[in-house]
Amino acid sequence: MELLIAWAGFAGGWFLVAGPIFQAAVELREHEAAGKRYLLDQPDGDASGKVSPWWWLLPPVKIFLEKRRSDRYRREYFSQLPADDAAVLVSFMNKATGWVYVATGAFLIAVKETFELVEEMHLEMWVFWVAIVVMFLIAVMNTVIRVQRGTLMAKRR
Repeated sequence: MELLIAWAGFAGGWFLVAGPIFQAAVELREHEAAGKRYLLDQPDGDASGKVSPWWWLLPPVKIFLEKRRSDRYRREYFSQLPADDAAVLVSFMNKATGWVYVATGAFLIAVKETFELVEEMHLEMWVFWVAIVVMFLIAVMNTVIRVQRGTLMAKRR
């Protein structure tokens, strides 16, 4: 019975990974055209505003300066967008961020469940690492194939 429960946890954990990846792809495709347009419309930015690589000698300072530069650039970019366009772009970014959180949490659960299954079956540790990579690739490929299939079906109409 313990082995059955370990397999169920393993399968459930990886379904939790595949689900958010697929759902994110579906939802974000709705915003894809708008998001690409805004990202492509971004100006190159002020080259003089770049932070010197020498600041890596003091990594916390470099990170602070890069964050400040990025925030200033983002504020400038958003101030030039019409309000409706800014709302669409913010919605896109929020959905993308939310799905990253969900998928990351699911991935961590799947890692735990995979470890418990490998432990329950008394397998070598390399099996754990191979299983993580293979299952993640399966989850991603499932999404890629389903989205491509949906796109082809929509074009045939």
